[in-house]
Amino acid sequence: SCHNSYTTETLDTGFKSLCFEVPCKDEFFEIIQEENYVETADYSFIIKELILEDNDFIEVRCSANIEELTGRIFPIFDCLEMGVQQIYEYCLSKSSWSLDYQSQDRSIATYQLSHTTGYDMIKQVAEDFGQEFWFDTKNKVLRIYDQMGSEFGAYFSNELNLKQLTKQSSTYDYATVVFPLGKNDLKI
Repeated sequence: SCHNSYTTETLDTGFKSLCFEVPCKDEFFEIIQEENYVETADYSFIIKELILEDNDFIEVRCSANIEELTGRIFPIFDCLEMGVQQIYEYCLSKSSWSLDYQSQDRSIATYQLSHTTGYDMIKQVAEDFGQEFWFDTKNKVLRIYDQMGSEFGAYFSNELNLKQLTKQSSTYDYATVVFPLGKNDLKI
């Protein structure tokens, strides 16, 4: 059973990351190792970091599982006057990933590089054509959009909603860890 589980999503890379804690006496503690896989209902992760800060819990940090796209190198990446959609398909060609192209861009481009990964080229093409992308790691689908969200403008308020903070210090090498709990033991 895990505690303090949360995911974060980085919009400019299209990745999610997962962090959770596992009791050291948990029955599954032995199988939690770096480079093992963790799958949630909608995403696939790889364990990248284990942090043991006390004897009760180990913190597990996971990254998006895109190793097929980052681990395979194109000795020569050669796309001569191809459509942008076809270039993305070429980026995925050495993997089991598929493409969901939801962009209206039908531009033609040429890319000739050596020793690059499919992921590096996906980032480059998306940047060159102003597109956004998201990785569905569970179903191994790369989704390309012209724009994933929309701007809602800005809201300005002249209210000041700040609290005064104080700093305490000492010469001891101790730190206080505060675990906030909500009503009815709700984890925050």
